Amino acid sequence: MDCIDAAKKQKEILKLTMELIKIPAISVGRFKNLEGIFKCFDFIVGYLKEAGLRVIEFKDRETIPGLYCDLGRGGKPSGRILFAGHYDRVSPICEKQLDPVIDGDWLRARGATDMLCTVATFMVLLKDLKSENKKFECGLILVGNEEPGETEKWGTPYILDELNKTFGYQPEFVIVGERTGEGSEKFGKLEYKNRGLIRLKIDASGSTGHTAQIKGLTVVERIIEFRNLIRDYFSKTSDKEWKTTFTIPYFIAGEVNNFNTIPTHASAGLEIRPIPEDDFGGIIQYVEKVSRKFDLKKAYFNKEPGVVTSLDDTYIKKLLQALIYTGGGNTSDYLGNGKLHATQARFIKKPVVVFGQSGINPHSENEAHYIPSIIPYYLAMREFLRIA
Repeated sequence: MDCIDAAKKQKEILKLTMELIKIPAISVGRFKNLEGIFKCFDFIVGYLKEAGLRVIEFKDRETIPGLYCDLGRGGKPSGRILFAGHYDRVSPICEKQLDPVIDGDWLRARGATDMLCTVATFMVLLKDLKSENKKFECGLILVGNEEPGETEKWGTPYILDELNKTFGYQPEFVIVGERTGEGSEKFGKLEYKNRGLIRLKIDASGSTGHTAQIKGLTVVERIIEFRNLIRDYFSKTSDKEWKTTFTIPYFIAGEVNNFNTIPTHASAGLEIRPIPEDDFGGIIQYVEKVSRKFDLKKAYFNKEPGVVTSLDDTYIKKLLQALIYTGGGNTSDYLGNGKLHATQARFIKKPVVVFGQSGINPHSENEAHYIPSIIPYYLAMREFLRIA
């Protein structure tokens, strides 16, 4: 293994992480900040170009930008192995969360563990490999619209499609660096099974009237009945954590304190996170059937199935080999039970895993990243690239 000053490298990665956190690249919620997203993107591009990396930018100053970079200088992209991540974050609970704080072994801030510390690690790693004149065929893709669902360019599927059309480029293996370690773990789990994502808005419209003279189901009741049938459909699955889940993240209808008037319109969001073992097409068909039953209009935002990569894949075997070499133990110590959150992995057509560092409470008021997981990850990635 290469000789690395671990303390110095950790300090460097932490410093870069905190610089990224201080730029308000917020893509969803009440603190949404497009100016901050563009500023963060420009900062990342400047860092990568100063390191001598080849950077391909995807931007138009109207759409949230993304990028691809690798160790090459020109010609076709050379990222046979591709790291993937996002630099955007959800809104903080309060503005104070944009000020990173080191608290013992923890870095506390919005975006610390989802996922700026791993993004900074990727950036430092590629910078180091370039300065050492390593000939590794690795690349990095970073997007700024992951939290809203990557439904517009320049999200992961758009960038990969553009790289394929322009250069004929397709990676052979992708590592999405989302957090996979829970709490104070030096190594996250290697998640080879990943959920997909279905997001849609449903709308019910009808006539108003007095609540004492209701005829048929109201717009509110139609959505409630829709939700109940969807719930019953998924209640047939097991009680284990690794299963397809659904939720109603928002429901809007009526006027507060107006009890005697039937509302004319109701809207709700439906989110389903399907595991790859379930029938994705069957889920969509059932949603369509139930929405017709209650005369609901639909607008899909995401419709991506879950993905699974075989443990027989050569790259997975080498990644596990690198983890064992770096951290000891055996294969079972590093394999996860499935990534519960939807990630960029759902857009990848090639073998893909989600493997990141460790932290707690993403999207909450207590989000924090476990600092001792940084260097083991950095070293494992170097070892994997060496043998891959």
